[in-house]
Formats: sequence, structure tokens, C-alpha cells
Amino acid sequence: GIYLLSAPTELSHKIVHTFDAPLVSKSGFSLPNEALVDFRIDSATERLLVIPCTFEPQQFATYRLIVLTDVPVNIQSLQPPKYQEQDGEWKGETAVGCLNHPGWRYNPQYQLKTNGKAQIQLQKLEENNDTVIGFYVLRSQGERQLDVNKDNFVTKASFMNSRSVTAA
Repeated sequence: GIYLLSAPTELSHKIVHTFDAPLVSKSGFSLPNEALVDFRIDSATERLLVIPCTFEPQQFATYRLIVLTDVPVNIQSLQPPKYQEQDGEWKGETAVGCLNHPGWRYNPQYQLKTNGKAQIQLQKLEENNDTVIGFYVLRSQGERQLDVNKDNFVTKASFMNSRSVTAA
């Protein structure tokens, strides 16, 4: 199958979440040897992202992407995003709530080093857990932060009862 998304203007790597780019069109998965998508671009500045995929994971195959058009076209492969995962848990002294509670300083804190645009996602590992989750991103020189102010605050994820929350 094929998914066709409207690409963000500063795209330098593969899309991690489909909410990062609106869906323009998609093919079905019913034909045995091909997937077709017809579409029209009405703006010369619109950039699209083509995502070929199999319906199920762990199905291996080679493919050829063919674009037929009457105007010049350029196809460029994008690099996978760099990422790292870190498991953690709130329990005992580290289950102390958000900034509304004085013990928030005892929540787990992680140092993040990167440059350029980044997106952070927090996922609950238990499926049937009604815990409201969120997180803050603060500037730090590698030490735990005990205060939040305008000088060290970068962004936060909205707190909600969801399987995951994201901040960019």
C-alpha cells in the first residue's frame, strides 16, 4: 500500500507520527502486485511524502516506486529519525505528581542532549491504566532541576488520560 501525506516545509527525516503530516490520499491493500494512488497537486510549493508499506509487519519484499506525471518530478529518500527510548516508572517517592504538588522535584528527571528540532513522546506501558500523564522540558546543565522559571522552561506536554502525550 501507499500513504501520501502533505510534508512539513522543514522536513529532513522520516515522519514519526502521522499527525505530523496530514493525509492526502492512500491506496488499498487489495491488489497482489501493485498499489496505486491518483492525486493532484494544485500548488507548486506543496511537498508530499510518499510512504510505501506492507499491510502487516514482518512481510519482506522489494519494490519500485514509479511516479507518472507531465511535469518535472524529484524523488528523494529521507533518513530515519534518530531516537532513543528510556523506560521508567513512577513508584514510591517518585510518584509525586505535576508542578501543582510540592514533591514534583522527586519525579524522575532525564538529561537530553541534541541539537536541531526534536519531538518527545511519553507512553504509558500499561494499556488499561487511567493515570493522567504529561511532562515538562527544562534547560539544565546536567543537574536535577528544583525550580521552574522563565529562564529554564522550554515546553511541556498537555496532561491527559491518554496512551501517549507529545511535545515538540
